[in-house]
Amino acid sequence: MTAIATTPATNGSDDRAYIRRLMDDRKAVFLIGDSGTGKSYEVEQYALSNDLTLSDYQGHDGLTFDDLCGRWIPCEGGGYRWVLGDLALRVRDGGLCLIDEAPACPASTLMALNKLANGQALTVVGPAETLHIQPHKDFVLALTGNPWKRYAGNAEMNPALLDRTYIIRVDYLPAHEEIEAVLKHQTVDRDILKELVQFAGEARLMRHQRASKSAPITTRTLIHMAYLIEAHGLSPMDAIRRTAVATAALFSDNEATAITTLASSRFGA
Repeated sequence: MTAIATTPATNGSDDRAYIRRLMDDRKAVFLIGDSGTGKSYEVEQYALSNDLTLSDYQGHDGLTFDDLCGRWIPCEGGGYRWVLGDLALRVRDGGLCLIDEAPACPASTLMALNKLANGQALTVVGPAETLHIQPHKDFVLALTGNPWKRYAGNAEMNPALLDRTYIIRVDYLPAHEEIEAVLKHQTVDRDILKELVQFAGEARLMRHQRASKSAPITTRTLIHMAYLIEAHGLSPMDAIRRTAVATAALFSDNEATAITTLASSRFGA
């Protein structure tokens, strides 16, 4: 399996087709990239376009293997009954299971996925028997995550699981595709948007060079900027102050100043 450090970043439409081909072949995929690069969206759209039932989990430090595979739940009339979890149902019946922000999950939860990611049976200990569920021919396992060394709340990933998944680094869309992606959600002058997208690219590069842990300027951020410009009549510089600069200031004054300076060089004070 290609190591993360040497895996080329995926960002164009042709490259993202590689992700879909892997899922076509029912391979376990692990999409890694900054916030807002479309990792979850890519998986969700695949499930929708292929008519696959999607079960998705938001990763957090309290997510357990029982949450994924089976647990006791209260009955309306009192008492409890045991039910299979959504992951186990997708393994048994087919469909796509997405574990979003996997690096935020406990290591013990992710280790239980090792055999499943390798195409082997999922073992679930039920109240009456132990189930060994062979993966359905249409079962797909997908995980997403931010680079764990640059985002708070993420743990180092287990090499065993990484070795069993196809790791794809997902980057932001090329400028011309990002422009179209924004325009699908929010109308705004195309020339202004082109300048905003170029600014976002420069800000992302600066963030990488500074090894900053502040929030990146994502495609969602650009949509928010476009909305403020179109619906509220803000100038591009004021829209940037209300979004990217305001967010950067939550991390440090230096980050906010760096974004402001970069934006001012393109849009003026």
